[in-house]
Order: sequence, then C-alpha cells, then structure tokens
Amino acid sequence: MNSLSLTNNSSLMGCAVPWLCQYLARSGYAVISGNAPSCNYAAIQQGCATAAALDLNVSGAQAISGSYRNVTITGTGAAALSGPLTVSGTLTVQPGGSLMMACQPVTGSGSFALQAGAMLSICDPAGITASGATGAVQLTGTRSFSPDANYVYNGTAAQATGSGLPAQVRNLTVNNAAGVTLSQPLGLSQVLTLTNGNLNTNAWALTLLSSAASTALVVNTNGVVNGTATVQRYISPALNPGTGYRHFSAPVQNTTVADLSTSAFTPVVNPAYNSSATPNQVMPFPTVFGYDQARQATSPASAYSTFDKGWVSPATLADALQPGRGYTVNLSAAQTVDFVGQLNTGSLPLNFVRGAGAEAGWQLVGNPYPAPLDWSRVTVADRRGLSGAIHMYESTGPYVGRYRSYVNGVGNPLVALGQGFFVRVVDSVATGSLTLRDAHRLTAPDATPLLRTTADLRPQLQLQLLGAGTTDASYVYFEAGATSGVDAEYDAHKLPNSTGLNLAALAGTRPLAVSGLPLLTAATVVPLQVAVPAAGTYSLQAAQLLNFAPGTQVYLHDAFTAQDISLQPQTTYSFVHSASSSTGRFSLVFRPSSVTATASARQNDQLSVFPNPTTGSFTLRLAGTVPGKQAEAMLCNVLGQVVRRQTVPALSTGLQAEVGTTGLPVGVYTLRLALADGTFLTKRVVKQ
Repeated sequence: MNSLSLTNNSSLMGCAVPWLCQYLARSGYAVISGNAPSCNYAAIQQGCATAAALDLNVSGAQAISGSYRNVTITGTGAAALSGPLTVSGTLTVQPGGSLMMACQPVTGSGSFALQAGAMLSICDPAGITASGATGAVQLTGTRSFSPDANYVYNGTAAQATGSGLPAQVRNLTVNNAAGVTLSQPLGLSQVLTLTNGNLNTNAWALTLLSSAASTALVVNTNGVVNGTATVQRYISPALNPGTGYRHFSAPVQNTTVADLSTSAFTPVVNPAYNSSATPNQVMPFPTVFGYDQARQATSPASAYSTFDKGWVSPATLADALQPGRGYTVNLSAAQTVDFVGQLNTGSLPLNFVRGAGAEAGWQLVGNPYPAPLDWSRVTVADRRGLSGAIHMYESTGPYVGRYRSYVNGVGNPLVALGQGFFVRVVDSVATGSLTLRDAHRLTAPDATPLLRTTADLRPQLQLQLLGAGTTDASYVYFEAGATSGVDAEYDAHKLPNSTGLNLAALAGTRPLAVSGLPLLTAATVVPLQVAVPAAGTYSLQAAQLLNFAPGTQVYLHDAFTAQDISLQPQTTYSFVHSASSSTGRFSLVFRPSSVTATASARQNDQLSVFPNPTTGSFTLRLAGTVPGKQAEAMLCNVLGQVVRRQTVPALSTGLQAEVGTTGLPVGVYTLRLALADGTFLTKRVVKQ
C-alpha cells in the first residue's frame, strides 16, 4: 500500500489499531480528515504511541506486572512476576528465556507461547492447563507449551502437573516440599531433577527417554519418584551396528530378565548351559549371562578359558535383575531396552568373595542408578578389598569386543546409565565390598569430567595397537607412590579382548592395561605383550605423549628388527606379526634427559658373541664398566618371541655369560641385552 486516505467517516471509532499503527510507522504518510474525533490524526498518533508503550520486551533479569499488549521474553531474559499480569496480544518466552510465575495470575484475551529451550516456573497448585480459568496461565487465547522446554514446579502447596504439560518435556524440576503429582503420562528427554520434594506418578506412565541423541537421567537431590517408571537405554551402533554382547545393569528395582525384551528381541536362558561340559553346544543357546567367579573352579567346561568359565545363564526369564549386578546380553544395535520398576536411589552395598585361583576375583557389577556414574568419585573406603580399576566391555562384532579400563585418573571413568562393568577383588584378601552412592552420580547428560579437577601433570603415554578395523590401547604413567610391581591403586589388570587384538604392559609376567610406575628418575624399561588374531601387518601408535620433562627420550624397541623408534605424539610404527602372543619382541624405553644414547651406541660395538654361528651355546661378553648390578639377556626368534632368558651379573670387568641354544631350531635369532639404565644392546645370532 503506497497511500492511505481516511476522510469523512464520522462513524469510525478507535482508529489506532495495530495495522494502522504499523503502516504509519513504516510510511509516515496518510490523508486523515473529517472522521470522528477518535479517528483524527492526532488521536491516532497518540493511540499508536500508547499501544507501542504497552509492548514489553524483557532481555535481562526483570520483575514485571501490569497490562500489556505483547510481552516478549528474549533468550537472555529472566522475567519474574511481581503482581498480576494481563496480556491482550501474545506472551512469548523465547529459547533461553525464563518466566517465573511466583504465584501471580496471568490473564487476558491474549495467547501464550513457551518455545523450545525456554523455561517456565510454575507455582499454581493446578499446574498449567490447556484451557479454562485454572492453572498458572489463564489467557483465553491459544496456549502453546513446547515439548522441548523446561518446566519447574516450585509451589508451596501440593501441585498437579496439569493438563497443559506436554506428553514429553526436555527437563522437569520438582522444588516443592509438598510434592508434585502427574496429571497424565510424561516422558523426559534429558533431566528429572528432584531438588526438594517428590514426584508422584499417580499410576501414570513416567518414561526416561533414550535415543541416539540423548538419554534422560534423574537427579535425587532431596526427593524421590513414588511409583513405577520406565528407563530406556538406546544401544548405539557406533562400534558395532549388528548383533553383539552388551553389558547391562538395571537402574530399577523389581524387574526381571524378561524385561530385557525389545520389539525385535526376546531373551533366551537355559540353565543346562551351567552344568554342561560342552556349553557351546547347548540348545537353545542363552543370550543372557551373569558372571560368577566361583565357577572358574567348578565349571566342567574344560575347553573354556579360566575366565570364560565364570559365565552363567539365569534359570528362568522370571529371575530378578539384581540392582548393582551386571549382565551380558547378545542383541543387535539401534534398539531400545527399557527397564520398568521403582527407580533406584540411595546407597547400595555389594559384597564379594574371591576364589583361590590366579584368575579369581572378577565381579560383573553395574551402575544401579538412572544416571551416569563417575567411578573417579568412588573412594577407597567405598571399595574395600577391591582394585581401583574398572573394565568396561565395548562390542565390536557378533561375538567379539574389547575392554576399556580406568584407574587413578587414567582412562575414562564414566559408566553410562544401564551399563555393566567388571571390578576385581585383590589377590591379597578373601572378601571385598563395594558401596555405590548417589554422590557418585552425574547430574547433567553432557557432563564429561574426563580430566581431574586440577591439571594432570603426570608423565604418561597412551600406546595403541592398530589392526584391521579394530584397536587396543595400553597406558603407562609415572607417579610418586607407584611401584614397578602390580599396585591395586595404580594399575589396571588386562582383561583379554575377544577380538584377539591385545596390547598390555608387563609387570613381571602380569599383563596390565594401565601401568603406574615410580617417578622417572632413571631409565625405565617396560616390556610389552602383543597379541594379534591373524598373521599380517599391524601398527603401534603413540596416541598421547604428555608431560615428560624436556630432553626425556621415549622409545619403542623392536627386538626382532633391533630398531629403537623415537616416539612423538602420533608416531606410528608398522610391523609384520604372526598370529600369536609375543612377550619379548616389543618394549618401551623411558630415559630421563640425563641418560643419552651415546653410551648405548658405544657399548653396542663392545658387545661380542662367540662362537657365531653356534650349535649348542655361545658366550656373550661386554667389557668395561656396566651400570647397575645385573643385566638381562633374552634370545628372541624371528617372531619376536623370547626363547631363552637369563640374568647376567655385572662384574668389575664387565659382563660375561654362556647362553645355551640346545633344543632350538636352526635359524637366525636376536640377542637382546637389557642393562639396568634402560640401554638395549642387540646382536644377531645364527644357530646351525
């Protein structure tokens, strides 16, 4: 419209209507004359100015009340009613904005819109209603409450959620000591916070939703959910999009194995598995297992590894899923398992017994809460007789997967909602206990405290073994208090991966997923155990190399090729390996800046081996001053496997020892001499 003419219309009354005000503000020109007094130019200008003044924008913290046409609370706005509010246009709370009702009425002929990401604090006992003159919002126009918004019930008298609360919300907070009661079914996509007061389901369905995007959780600050709830757990296809074993734990009470069913999966149990000498042939084969370390000594399955003898099938689908216990379930990804029952909260004590075997003590436990668990918050007093480590299984294929471990701030301490995991009773005690507490839970879905509260300044290396489509990792770090042996508070045992790809640091003969060592004041050698599923080419990569003092040298030593590979972040070393485990080929060497490689090169020239070629034995000799009291001689075959190992004492004149080769096949071997200062000397030896 380019021009407007309002003339000689004596019947026109109240011309300061929104469309006219907008036109005048935009064009500034109109012919207005001969109309009724309320429709002359001056009256219209005054009316439009008054109407503009009745539009309220809130962009900060502000107390509001009174009568307005439109009220807009922006993403930075936080409005709190200080008295009754009347709206004739639209009351809008934009994403990020908040409106606190403070028990004041909102009335008028206008409409209401709570947009996604906004927050509404509700004081009225009736909550929020879809229509009518009840509830916190009583505008007679349309009322829109987003299913992706946040709702806080903070009245002083008992409240109902009200018919206006959507069937799904992002977050719901109860901050009312008198309690809040559901008026209809409700699903939550992120957080249910019980700040002060209980949420009563009133026999309505309450569902904590889980999807690829998020999994809802509960924060029990000072309140509980009274009634039955459903807790969903979506199975991510990220590592394994197909069928595989997933470790679960029930976040509710009073549920059974049958509750593991989904629309595409029905659990199978068969107690015949437990007494069979050939359990892999039992039909039907179970798809649900618990773990009992006592079966390591009693299972008749002689073909199974000691660890695998511990798996046990439930007797029936009616068997309880015990809170705090873990279960492994073979089902496909991209499904949603739901647990129905009373939500777990409060302290949960668990007691364990350790058997007599070397592999005993393993316990499959689980996160019992409808929230993620942070193992770094579990104190020594909470886990008496247990190692400080946890081990979580990640499925990578139908019957294969890998364990990731955490101990003492190294690794990832987070245990997802519904997740099972392994702990271990230490070998020096017969019993152990674990008490899980609400204080161990996370309170936000995206909280990921992978770092310590203070900067982690410990020198540490994360080494990865890379195979076709799969990886494994081992950690070595240095901290005062740790020793070169196995320490329950500093080290994590290595649980073998069913993928066949395994990397571990060795403490003596004990494989470790995480190895804590004393402060690095002298050259340190860490033997590695490498196992691969099939012959082929593999790689070792320094995924992380952190906090080592300037000048510190970190090497990967390959005894088979006699190479020392200097490690920097992301350094990758490729090698050919056989389909077996090797404990002598690879090792890590850490040399403080005071130890140089010059001496190593000089001494390597002084190492002599004779006779070479040899038949039954050979003599090794290293003349001159030798650091330390003794050295270790290892003879490795072409696969990097140690076939002879012996200690060589250090004499005032140097080192000398006879190494036997009787019984060894004809071929080329590598002699590896490890000195006390971390220096490696190598020679090729030919057996005829």
